[in-house]
Amino acid sequence: MSSRLVFSLVVFALFAAALAQYADQALGALGTGAINVWNLNSAAMDEAGAVKYAKDASIALIGVGWPFALGLNRFPGRIRAVILMFFTWILCIMSVGVVPFIAGWTPLFFLAAGLRWVLLVHASFGLFVFASFLPADKRGQTALVLALLALGALDFYVVLRQWIQLGQVREVLFTQDRYTGLFSNAALAGMYAISLASMVLVLDRARPLYRLILLSVAVVIAISSGTRFAMLSIAAIVGVVVWETLGGRLSRTDRMLLVVTALPIAICLALVGYSHMVEAVGRGDVLTDQLDEGGRLSNLGKIAEQLSEAAPAELFLGRGLGVGTNTAVMLLDRAGIDPEQYRFNTIIDNAFVTMQFQIGIIGMLIFMTGATAFIWRIRPRHSRRQSVRYVLFIGITIAACMDVNLFEQYPLVTTLMLCFGDIYWRSLGAYLSRRRSRSASSRRTEAGIADLEQKCLFS
Repeated sequence: MSSRLVFSLVVFALFAAALAQYADQALGALGTGAINVWNLNSAAMDEAGAVKYAKDASIALIGVGWPFALGLNRFPGRIRAVILMFFTWILCIMSVGVVPFIAGWTPLFFLAAGLRWVLLVHASFGLFVFASFLPADKRGQTALVLALLALGALDFYVVLRQWIQLGQVREVLFTQDRYTGLFSNAALAGMYAISLASMVLVLDRARPLYRLILLSVAVVIAISSGTRFAMLSIAAIVGVVVWETLGGRLSRTDRMLLVVTALPIAICLALVGYSHMVEAVGRGDVLTDQLDEGGRLSNLGKIAEQLSEAAPAELFLGRGLGVGTNTAVMLLDRAGIDPEQYRFNTIIDNAFVTMQFQIGIIGMLIFMTGATAFIWRIRPRHSRRQSVRYVLFIGITIAACMDVNLFEQYPLVTTLMLCFGDIYWRSLGAYLSRRRSRSASSRRTEAGIADLEQKCLFS
């Protein structure tokens, strides 16, 4: 079995595991008519059993497996430096994150929730390293697109059934009820839609028709979930796909003309599309919602107040890994314990704030330094197409950190790292190819000069 086939199966398993957790409950609800919107109810989530740990098991297997797989493959020195940098970075973050537990400031059970997101980041970095093993030929990429399309179509089928059954009970609109599909949460469905759309860019050698269908399914899932961030992100991905498709068939002059003429049109369409999206979803304007009571921007003011009252040690070192995560809050809530009795253990849809809760100012400086160094290190320097994709995915990553706690978004974190890996390896491949070409050209030139010198010598 080839390495590319094995890696394709791993990628498919990641997407399948995300759907498997609560699939039985979602499908069972279609039979009983107990349709949930926005969130799957707690009872249904508890009934899922061991299958709800499918994604954790897949992450654990990848996290354990990819360091051992390094010895079975040859990698250039550049990637070894990136790997060393990653391990140094993550170990430094963990060192800061365990200090509050050693000092006795925070109960030890929070650590399990913290190690969960650390393992997710570790496994996702492994996908970045091995992204060069994604299928490179048209046949292999088309097969993977079809496999992902089957998963997306299954989720869309459930969404459609949920909408139809709710419509039989009361008057509903497809865009306003935030359907969960096969997920426990509509927001997770939106993140999954971004992941599917991102793979359309990565698998750009697959048959165009199948890529278009997969992109359409991702758009519909995002709309049905009512996740505005997902809709905006996928709109940007669609724009890049259209630009690449048209740009590949036009001359350089025509491409420049396309950019000049398309930019104002795109801005107008974005403004009009945004207003229609807000109206269709029925959740109000994004900025206005965030400023209202309970909104993300409103909550930041409360967080600033909490941080101002924190002890210096808490401010600089945080309250430990796992504090403020969805996992920790949910476990305490199910146990009948008030999660907010522990300082900073509040769910805030912002990865940077949650990180501040866990590792403090010192940990945040380490985190931001390492993340910035990684982003700078992997930037593409020899391909305009990869540079556009790089900017797109950096934008989605930063926006996701501001919109949700990104490091608990299993499908999105793994896919983004896979996308960055694909960009890095393609850019590196283009650089090495140019270098070999120049070297070969230089050798031919030197051989030609030597030939000429010999001819002159014997003439």
